[in-house]
Amino acid sequence: MKSLFHNTKRLKEEHKLECVGLDDNSHNPEKGWEIRKETQNVKILDPEGLQPISEDKLRIVCTSDTHEKLNTMISRRMIPPGDVLIHTGDLTHEGYLHALREFDNELGLLRHRVKLVIAGNHDHCLDRSMIQRYKDEDYIPYLGMVKSDVQGYVQRQTRLDLKATDVKSILRNCVYLEDSMVGVCGVKIYGTPWMEKYTKCVAFSVNRGEALLKKWNSIPDNVDILMTHTPPLGYGDKTHSGHHVGCVDLLNTIQRRVQPQYHIYGHIHEGYGIRSDGTTTFINCAACSRHYRPDNLPVVFDYPIPKRYRKSDQNWVKIIKEIGPPPIQV
Repeated sequence: MKSLFHNTKRLKEEHKLECVGLDDNSHNPEKGWEIRKETQNVKILDPEGLQPISEDKLRIVCTSDTHEKLNTMISRRMIPPGDVLIHTGDLTHEGYLHALREFDNELGLLRHRVKLVIAGNHDHCLDRSMIQRYKDEDYIPYLGMVKSDVQGYVQRQTRLDLKATDVKSILRNCVYLEDSMVGVCGVKIYGTPWMEKYTKCVAFSVNRGEALLKKWNSIPDNVDILMTHTPPLGYGDKTHSGHHVGCVDLLNTIQRRVQPQYHIYGHIHEGYGIRSDGTTTFINCAACSRHYRPDNLPVVFDYPIPKRYRKSDQNWVKIIKEIGPPPIQV
């Protein structure tokens, strides 16, 4: 079985756009796909036939949307060994802080040398803006209390003072990416959690159109592996009702500007699988089914390490780009 890693050349630099403009169908993914489906060379791929882990390649294990079922997957031995574990969001189901701590403890049971994590729309406690949207007397559904009680709750649950630190510091067994990039043995991996807003109580969500495109325009050009929570239009974005819900501006950004070798994501559980457009391999690695059962195995592939890097190097992970607002204030 052929490797998932493409030897196809990316578009010549003069053909790549410096910035992708807003698509006419940003707010209408169904119409956007109908217009471009004949020109999209979508190929469904089988999982890669893997050789033993080698010194010149990173063994990368991808999963997403575990919804507090990571421990179940570990107990069932569903997560294979590897060098890098990638999780593209929905670590929790309702966004509770105690669930985030449990997730981090479960990550600590896994032996992957590097674990990269982004948030998803269910991970409310990681979104700084979620609490700020409420008034002191407002009831916050995912915390089960009014905003004025949040500070005491956080201190009891995490022993942290949010005025001095951040909820993200709960995640001690991984590298948390939020509009930021790391280099792992010279392989550049960028993670961003944003997605389209469809209701008020959705973490890391903004309106389709200019607001969401602004997030995608922050993705650097030189990314090898892109991590998002939401899928691009047409590649593992179809719901059980048969509708495409992916982001057309994300697809345009990937195909016209960034052109990563791999795009890893989840969110649409029914879209699990591996697809390619001939340049980028698109992997929807949602672990849970539509009914929130962890039925889907992680997707595994090997990524060649640039020649001047070695697995024996002491400093495996280098923070290349880190952007984000200051810690949440409550």
